[in-house]
Amino acid sequence: MGERAMEASQGMEAARPPDSANALYRRVRGLHDLSSAILVLAENASDRMTLPQAVFFLAAAAADMAGKPETYTEIKEAVGPIINRSLHSTYKVFLEEHEVSEGSRQAALGWLYRETDRRDQRRKYLRLTSEGRAVISALLEGFRPTGRHPHQSTEED
Repeated sequence: MGERAMEASQGMEAARPPDSANALYRRVRGLHDLSSAILVLAENASDRMTLPQAVFFLAAAAADMAGKPETYTEIKEAVGPIINRSLHSTYKVFLEEHEVSEGSRQAALGWLYRETDRRDQRRKYLRLTSEGRAVISALLEGFRPTGRHPHQSTEED
């Protein structure tokens, strides 16, 4: 984590808002937790991962973890036009190694794999790999009730 981000994170941990600001402080804590989760994605992903790609991955992960994996098209339609720009060609960065063009392979993150629907071979569900589950587990650490940033040490550590 960058030095400024760490300082801001530590300052947020130390700050105790006055009673009149408690409601706002609780909302800011949510932003802190979200930033912690995004940092986990950034640390585990390619430097070139875009925000729409991250949203797509999180939507695919949420569907799979809920036991209702979805196809690329279902996720794209559910999330809306914000992630649709060029995502069709770039979401594959989350798949296991795949062919980019004839004879050329691209190393990918390997966080998702395609599972073919037994009843309709055209449907390919996106499922989390063990690596994808590990990333999601680390990401969810940022949302612990303590609110402590997952990369921030405490006196007990």
